[in-house]
This record gives sequence, C-alpha cells and structure tokens, in this order.
Amino acid sequence: MAVPERIGRFVVEERIGGGAFASVWRAHDEALESAVAIKVLSENWLDSMDVRGRFLAEAKLLRRGESDRVVRVHDLGELSDGRPYLVMTYADKGTLAARVKDAPLPWREGVQVAMEVARALRGLHNAGVLHRDIKPSNILFRSRPDGREQLLLGDLGLGKLLSEASVLTLAGGTPAYMAPEQARPGAPVSVRTDLYAVGAMLYRVITGTHPHEATDFPAIADPSRAAPRPPSTLVQDIPPALDALILRAMANEPEDRHSSAGELVSELRAVLTVSDTSASATLPTSGQAATDVIDHPAKAATPPRGTSVDSSTIRTHRPLPPPQTQPPPYHPRTQSRQQSQPLPPPRVSTTPPRYATQQPKPRRRWIPAAAIVSVLVLGGGAAGVYYLTRPPNVEVASTDSTVRLTVPRDWAKQSSGSQGWDPSALGLTDGKQPALVVAPEVSRFADTGAADPGAFAGVLPAGTALDATAFEAKVAKGGCAPFTSQRPADTVAARGQKCGSVLITDLLLQRGGRLVWLQLKQLNEDFAQVRQVTSSVSVK
Repeated sequence: MAVPERIGRFVVEERIGGGAFASVWRAHDEALESAVAIKVLSENWLDSMDVRGRFLAEAKLLRRGESDRVVRVHDLGELSDGRPYLVMTYADKGTLAARVKDAPLPWREGVQVAMEVARALRGLHNAGVLHRDIKPSNILFRSRPDGREQLLLGDLGLGKLLSEASVLTLAGGTPAYMAPEQARPGAPVSVRTDLYAVGAMLYRVITGTHPHEATDFPAIADPSRAAPRPPSTLVQDIPPALDALILRAMANEPEDRHSSAGELVSELRAVLTVSDTSASATLPTSGQAATDVIDHPAKAATPPRGTSVDSSTIRTHRPLPPPQTQPPPYHPRTQSRQQSQPLPPPRVSTTPPRYATQQPKPRRRWIPAAAIVSVLVLGGGAAGVYYLTRPPNVEVASTDSTVRLTVPRDWAKQSSGSQGWDPSALGLTDGKQPALVVAPEVSRFADTGAADPGAFAGVLPAGTALDATAFEAKVAKGGCAPFTSQRPADTVAARGQKCGSVLITDLLLQRGGRLVWLQLKQLNEDFAQVRQVTSSVSVK
C-alpha cells in the first residue's frame, strides 16, 4: 500500500526514513512553499488499535513538549485507506548518526551536541515528558535562516508522561543507550533515565565505540555491571573532567547520576570552560550563544508527589510476637523516609501485621541470583495490606479491595499496586487498570537477576477480547524454556516457562466479568500452590 503522491496540500517527494511501525517522507508544502516531513503509519499496523493509539500519542507528546529544540507537529490527518499521518518539521541537515558513521567527533564538538540535547531534554522534562530513546539517529539538524544549524530531538514513539512513569509497562529502547532500569520491564523510570542515554550517546560520538557491548536485556539490567572504560583511554586529549562527567551520567544507580538535565548542562559547560576557555561553540543554540545560558537544576522535572513511584510506594511487613487475644483487622501505618532521587519520599510501614494465632517467626529464604527475563514489576502506589487469613497463607488486598488474592505467608512481606498497571504490556490500549503485586521485595519482582517468589494480578480493560493463543504468545519470554504445567480448571489460558532458576506461570482468568492476568513466580514447581493462588483471586 503506497503513500499517495499528494497528501492534502503537500506534494510527496521521497522517502527519507522509517522503521517497523512507520515510514517518513519529505514533502513540499505548496501553500507555504516549504519542506516538511510526513510520518505515515505502516500498512501492516492499520488494524492494530494499540499501535495506532501509540502513533497518535507521539503527536500529543511532541505538542506538549514543543520547543525550538524538539521536532514540531504541524498537523495530523488520515489517508483514504485509514492510515494516520503526522506533518512534522523537516530536518534538512540529517542526523547525528550519519555524522559519526565514519569517524567520531572531536570531543569539544561532542560536548556541544550533548549540551544541546540536554537543553532539549530540560524542556521536555519541564513539560512532564520523558523521551526514553535518546540516540544519534534521533538527534537531527536543520538549517536556520541565519545560515547556522539547529539541533532537534525527534521520535517520541517511546516517550512517556512523567506522571505515568510508575505505571507498569514493557521494557523498551535501544540497547546501546538504555539505562539498567529501562531494561527491567515495568521498573520505574525517571528523568535520570534520559540522562544516562545522553552520557552513552556522548561516549559513542567522541570515541566511535559504544560504552557497553551487551545487547540483551538481562545483561543491561544487571545492577552489578561494570562501569565502561574512561573515554580518555580510547581517545587522546579527553580531559579527566569529561571522563568523570560521562561515567557519572552512566552510573548504574539512578541516584548516582545528575539530578536534572539542567545540572548536566552546567557540568558540560564547565568542562569546556575549564579545558579551553577560548574554544568556540560549534553548535549555536536557538537565539543565543551556546555559552550564554545560565542553567539551574530544573525543579519542574521532578514529578508531582504521588504521580511517580519507586520504592517509596512499597509497604514492608515484619512479623512481631502475636497478641494473646484476636485483634480487629489491622491497617499498617506509614512513616516518611527521604531519598536523593527526584521521586516522592518512600513510605515504609514499620509496624507489622498481627496474626490471630501464634506461629513461628518466618525464616527468610536466600536464593542465589539468576539471570531471568520477566515481564512485570509493579511501579504503582502503596497498597494497604490486610492479613485476613491464618498462616501459612495470607489474603492480601489493595487499599480499595478491588483486587484480592491469597499467597504463601513468606511471599507477602511487601505489596504495591494502588497506581495500577498499564495493559500495553499485553499489547492492549494504554491506561491504568487495577492491579496488585505481592513479593518478599516488590522492587525485585522483575529483576532479571533475582530469584524471589511472588504474584502479580492485573485486571484487563472492560470489554477486552483475548483468546488463549494470543495471550500465550504475548507472555512468551525470550531466553526462557517452556515447561509443562498442569492448568487449573477455572483458567482461560496458561503458559509455564523456566527462566534461570525461577518458574513463571502466566494465567488468564475470568473474574467478576473481567479478564485478569495472573503471573506467579516460584522457586520450585508446586501445582497445588498455583491452584490455591489462582482460585483465591477475586475482583470487585
């Protein structure tokens, strides 16, 4: 299905790019006598409402983060065959990827590029938008009326609102530029995730090599991954201050990186100033000299309290000696604990649940870490946990009791889920839906190096039609081997997979007129346990 020679007032001239989901064409605006880029959804995705929704969502994110340093959307429409298209800024000077294809940039020029990228990100972050795919091919250049060049950030196809950064979603990005947390499906991301990519991009453009060679998600997500070699060991004359800056931007832990794009810009400028005060800017900014801008950490880049969540959303429960008489239902209290990350402060329950009968203190089970590929972690808000049944199993419910399930007692040390999950993890339409995750450590539920048990239950959108074949295909995990597991009688679909030392069972259930995705992680195959947890799931 070809793109027509004319789209409205635009005369299509030639294809200039594209990927799996869309093609990009240069066109001429006859009314305004100027060149534009038109991005058209690929024909094979015409019937996918989810992909179509993501395509149009990019336009909204670009408009929300509109600035002189970001590609602009001028119009959108639909071809006669139903494919949507976006009319966008045409970057006539090509991409950064093309400029470094044959040789790296001088380090000063690379720093200037990184400064402009960080300035563009500062604007996006202040507008509440994460890019999540910073790389040379998404850094564009266009001519300015004064004959100079303007850098533009493009392709927000993986972009996400900061207010939704805690909602469970698929891992995604370009492996060479992905931060560790970005390779953990469902793990919370933040502005520091984008800053990691800036560091990786700068490393690539001034050395000609990638900082890490790993391309598989488990290796990228490994929190113990060694730091890359300092750029100065590959290229002469790179100052130690630039080595330190890049390695800080690429720290494995987000809290060890720069706190904002504004702070990164300031440090990049300082490297130039200290190393060579006479160096001239090779990339002018829009409307002013590159060294004239005074940058401060962008406070607006921090998500509003309650809209982005990390470990602060997890409630921890530690058993105490039981009371002599049966108490009324217990609601854990919370207390605040500050962190250095640009996220809300943690709320950790230090008062444990009480039990109706005396039981021995549970023994923590330490399991060697194993590289596993998991689909989920819950980045949602703290869910109040009520222990309503007797050990060894406990019933856990979300704060509003929408989702309930019963799990082994040693699984139920932490829970999270009041912010819900994003059904796009199953290829469905974006949006929050009720969910609950229970595990000894919720933050490790999707950790590819963790061998911990746990359970996730996510309600699918009302009216979702998902058959067994489609579900089992969507939950397939790369690097995992199938294992034959019995299927509980009341399930729509089930698939068992062995990922390292962990057994993962994905089940599709029908509860309360809604479909529910249940994922169980076990250290040993125990069908009775699968059947017990499955039968306990309820949705209000």
